[in-house]
Amino acid sequence: MRLDGLCTLVIAGGLLAATGPAWAQKLPEIGVNRSGLSRQSEDVQQKTLQDIRALHATWLRDGPTSGSPQAIADFVGEVRLAKQ
Repeated sequence: MRLDGLCTLVIAGGLLAATGPAWAQKLPEIGVNRSGLSRQSEDVQQKTLQDIRALHATWLRDGPTSGSPQAIADFVGEVRLAKQ
C-alpha cells in the first residue's frame, strides 16, 4: 500500500511538472486602455505613464484622437514619452 501511495505521488508530481510551464503562459498580462491620453498636457502624460510603470503593466493601448496632423503629432509625442 505504501508503494501505491508513492507511485501516485510520483505520477502526480510528474504531471504537475509537465503542466507547470503551461500554467505560467496562461497568466494574464496587466495592461492599460487609456484612450485620449494624447490630448492631455505633457505633465499629465508623464505622471500617468509613471503610474502605469509602477503597476508593471506590460502594454498600453491608446491612439490618436483624430487623423489631423496635430492629433498624430500629439500621439507620437505620447509614444516617445512611453518609451522613455
